[in-house]
Amino acid sequence: MKKRILSFVMVLALSVSMLSGCGSKTESPAPAQDAPAEAEEPAESEEPAEAAPEADGEELVLKLAMTSSNDLTKPAVEIFTSHIEENIPRVKFEVYINGELYTNAEDLQAAVSEGIIDVSLEGDMAMSWASPEWLSWTSVPFAFSSKEQAKKFFTGDAGNEINEILISDYNMRFFNNEIGVRGGRMITANKPIYSPDDLKGVKMRTPNVIGTVASWEAMGATVINVAWGDLFNALQTGVVEAEENPFLELDSGGFYQVQKYIMETSHQIGPQVIWMNETTFQKFTPEEQEIILEANKLAFENYNSNYEANDEKLKQKFLDNGNIIIPAEEIDLDAFRQIVLDKIVNGDVSKDYKEGGWDYIQSLAE
Repeated sequence: MKKRILSFVMVLALSVSMLSGCGSKTESPAPAQDAPAEAEEPAESEEPAEAAPEADGEELVLKLAMTSSNDLTKPAVEIFTSHIEENIPRVKFEVYINGELYTNAEDLQAAVSEGIIDVSLEGDMAMSWASPEWLSWTSVPFAFSSKEQAKKFFTGDAGNEINEILISDYNMRFFNNEIGVRGGRMITANKPIYSPDDLKGVKMRTPNVIGTVASWEAMGATVINVAWGDLFNALQTGVVEAEENPFLELDSGGFYQVQKYIMETSHQIGPQVIWMNETTFQKFTPEEQEIILEANKLAFENYNSNYEANDEKLKQKFLDNGNIIIPAEEIDLDAFRQIVLDKIVNGDVSKDYKEGGWDYIQSLAE
C-alpha cells in the first residue's frame, strides 16, 4: 500500500512538473523567426496565454552617430529623433553626434552597414561604395552648378538607383524624399590660390572619392588622404597645406583657425543625408516607416531653409578672425573648369565612370 501511494505521489509530481514547463513556454516572448516550430506549439493551459509581442511592437533603442556636428546638423538630428520618438513611442534614440564613436566617415558608414550603428547623418561616402560609376561624376568639381541641380540628382532616378544597390549589397539606405544640400566647397590654404598654377605641388587633403582625387591631381595638387578627425592637426603641423570644405565644416572642424586664406570657388555641391541600417528599417511597420520619412523631410527642410543665413554668419566670423576671403570673381574658375573638361570629362580617367553620366547631370541644370 505504501508503495502504491509513493508511486502515485511521484506520478502526480511529475505531471505537475510537465504541465508547469508547458505553461511557462506559452507565456514567453515569441521566439526568433528561425524557430517557427516552437512558436506553433499549442498552449497547454486551460486559460488563454498572454499574446507574445509582435516584432513591430518591441521596444527599439537606436544608436545614431555622426563624425562631427554643426549648427545645422544638430537641429536636424533633434527634429528627426523627436518626431520619431513622439509618434513611435516604442523607439528611443542614443545620440552620439560629436565623434564620440567614430571620427572617420568610412568607419561610421561601415558600422551602419553592419548594424553596429542604426542611424547616421553624413554625406555621400557610402554611395561611392555602391555606385562608384555615378559618384565619380558627382564628386568631380563643377559637376553641379546649383543646389537645385544637385537635389534633382540625389532625389531622382539616379538617387533611387544608387539606393537600390545600397539596400541589396550593403544593407543600408539613405532617405531621399528630402535631402540636405550643402553649400559649395571652398579651397583653403596658407597662401592665396587664384588659378591651377598656384596649386601645383601643394599637399592637399580631399575626401577619398575617385572623381575628387582624380580632379585635384589633374589640377596639380598632391592629394593626401587624411581622416576628418585628424585633419586639424595635419593642417596645423604642415602634413597637408590645403583642403576644401563648405563654410559649415570649416567652422565645425576649426580649420579656419589654421588656414589663412579661403577661396570662394564653390566648386562642389554635395548632399547631407540620413542613413539607416536596412535590417533596422524593416523592423518598422509601413505606417511607422512613413513617420520616419516624415521626420527626415522635416529635418532637412529646416536644414536647407537656414543654410544661406548661417553661411553669411560664418563668413563674418572668419573675417573677424582675420581670415582673408578671396571672392570668386578674383579666381580663374574657367581655368579650373577647363582642366576638368580636358582631363576628366574628355580624358581616359573617366572611361570607367557612368556612361553618359556627365551629360545627364548637366541636363538637370536645365
